[in-house]
Amino acid sequence: MGNSKKRRCNRILIRKFGILVFSFCLLAALSISLGVSVKAEGHADPDVSYKYFKSIQVEAGDTLWSIAQEYCSEEYPSLDRYMRELVSMNHLENEYIQAGQYITVPYYSNDFVK
Repeated sequence: MGNSKKRRCNRILIRKFGILVFSFCLLAALSISLGVSVKAEGHADPDVSYKYFKSIQVEAGDTLWSIAQEYCSEEYPSLDRYMRELVSMNHLENEYIQAGQYITVPYYSNDFVK
Protein backbone atom coordinates (compact mmCIF):
# COMPACT_ATOMS: atom_id res chain seq x y z
CA MET A 1 0.00 0.00 0.00
CA GLY A 2 2.85 2.36 0.64
CA ASN A 3 4.01 2.10 -2.97
CA SER A 4 0.53 2.83 -4.32
CA LYS A 5 0.16 5.90 -2.11
CA LYS A 6 3.58 7.15 -3.22
CA ARG A 7 2.67 6.74 -6.92
CA ARG A 8 -0.61 8.55 -6.37
CA CYS A 9 1.22 11.45 -4.70
CA ASN A 10 3.72 11.55 -7.58
CA ARG A 11 0.89 11.69 -10.16
CA ILE A 12 -0.80 14.51 -8.25
CA LEU A 13 2.51 16.36 -8.02
CA ILE A 14 3.17 15.89 -11.77
CA ARG A 15 -0.38 17.06 -12.59
CA LYS A 16 0.05 20.19 -10.43
CA PHE A 17 3.42 20.90 -12.05
CA GLY A 18 1.86 20.50 -15.52
CA ILE A 19 -0.93 22.93 -14.62
CA LEU A 20 1.64 25.39 -13.30
CA VAL A 21 3.74 25.19 -16.49
CA PHE A 22 0.63 25.52 -18.69
CA SER A 23 -0.56 28.55 -16.70
CA PHE A 24 2.86 30.20 -16.98
CA CYS A 25 2.96 29.65 -20.77
CA LEU A 26 -0.56 31.01 -21.17
CA LEU A 27 0.27 34.09 -19.10
CA ALA A 28 3.46 34.69 -21.11
CA ALA A 29 1.57 34.40 -24.42
CA LEU A 30 -1.12 36.82 -23.27
CA SER A 31 1.48 39.30 -22.02
CA ILE A 32 3.35 39.21 -25.33
CA SER A 33 0.20 39.63 -27.43
CA LEU A 34 -1.02 42.50 -25.27
CA GLY A 35 2.37 44.21 -25.53
CA VAL A 36 2.39 43.88 -29.31
CA SER A 37 -1.14 45.27 -29.70
CA VAL A 38 -0.41 48.23 -27.41
CA LYS A 39 2.76 48.98 -29.36
CA ALA A 40 0.91 48.75 -32.69
CA GLU A 41 -1.76 51.20 -31.53
CA GLY A 42 0.66 53.67 -30.05
CA HIS A 43 3.02 54.10 -32.99
CA ALA A 44 1.90 54.82 -36.53
CA ASP A 45 4.35 54.02 -39.27
CA PRO A 46 5.73 57.39 -40.46
CA ASP A 47 6.21 55.98 -43.98
CA VAL A 48 2.49 55.27 -44.41
CA SER A 49 0.35 57.95 -46.07
CA TYR A 50 -3.42 58.04 -45.83
CA LYS A 51 -5.57 59.60 -48.54
CA TYR A 52 -8.22 62.07 -47.42
CA PHE A 53 -10.66 64.37 -49.17
CA LYS A 54 -11.55 67.94 -48.32
CA SER A 55 -14.20 70.29 -49.67
CA ILE A 56 -12.92 73.79 -50.37
CA GLN A 57 -14.59 76.92 -51.67
CA VAL A 58 -12.96 78.46 -54.72
CA GLU A 59 -11.94 82.04 -54.02
CA ALA A 60 -11.50 84.90 -56.45
CA GLY A 61 -8.24 84.44 -58.36
CA ASP A 62 -8.05 80.68 -57.73
CA THR A 63 -7.41 78.42 -60.67
CA LEU A 64 -7.44 74.67 -60.81
CA TRP A 65 -3.70 74.92 -61.41
CA SER A 66 -3.09 77.00 -58.24
CA ILE A 67 -5.23 74.64 -56.15
CA ALA A 68 -3.39 71.64 -57.60
CA GLN A 69 -0.06 73.23 -56.73
CA GLU A 70 -1.23 73.73 -53.15
CA TYR A 71 -2.61 70.21 -52.53
CA CYS A 72 -0.58 67.98 -54.85
CA SER A 73 2.03 65.89 -53.05
CA GLU A 74 4.71 63.34 -53.86
CA GLU A 75 2.13 60.54 -53.99
CA TYR A 76 1.11 61.80 -57.43
CA PRO A 77 3.45 61.20 -60.36
CA SER A 78 2.80 64.70 -61.75
CA LEU A 79 0.80 67.88 -61.27
CA ASP A 80 -1.03 67.06 -64.50
CA ARG A 81 -2.17 63.73 -63.05
CA TYR A 82 -3.45 65.48 -59.93
CA MET A 83 -5.36 68.02 -62.04
CA ARG A 84 -6.96 65.23 -64.09
CA GLU A 85 -8.11 63.64 -60.82
CA LEU A 86 -9.59 66.96 -59.68
CA VAL A 87 -11.50 67.36 -62.96
CA SER A 88 -12.76 63.78 -62.82
CA MET A 89 -13.78 63.62 -59.16
CA ASN A 90 -15.56 66.99 -59.31
CA HIS A 91 -17.32 66.16 -62.60
CA LEU A 92 -15.92 69.25 -64.28
CA GLU A 93 -16.26 69.60 -68.04
CA ASN A 94 -12.89 71.36 -68.24
CA GLU A 95 -10.28 72.94 -66.00
CA TYR A 96 -12.19 76.20 -65.46
CA ILE A 97 -13.62 76.94 -62.01
CA GLN A 98 -15.44 79.98 -60.59
CA ALA A 99 -15.24 81.86 -57.30
CA GLY A 100 -17.84 80.58 -54.82
CA GLN A 101 -17.84 77.08 -56.30
CA TYR A 102 -17.06 74.17 -53.99
CA ILE A 103 -14.71 71.42 -55.11
CA THR A 104 -13.35 68.33 -53.42
CA VAL A 105 -9.59 67.97 -53.27
CA PRO A 106 -7.67 64.84 -52.34
CA TYR A 107 -4.64 65.10 -50.09
CA TYR A 108 -2.33 62.75 -48.22
CA SER A 109 -1.29 62.81 -44.59
CA ASN A 110 0.81 60.58 -42.31
CA ASP A 111 -1.76 61.12 -39.54
CA PHE A 112 -4.43 58.45 -39.24
CA VAL A 113 -7.86 59.87 -38.47
CA LYS A 114 -10.39 57.46 -36.94
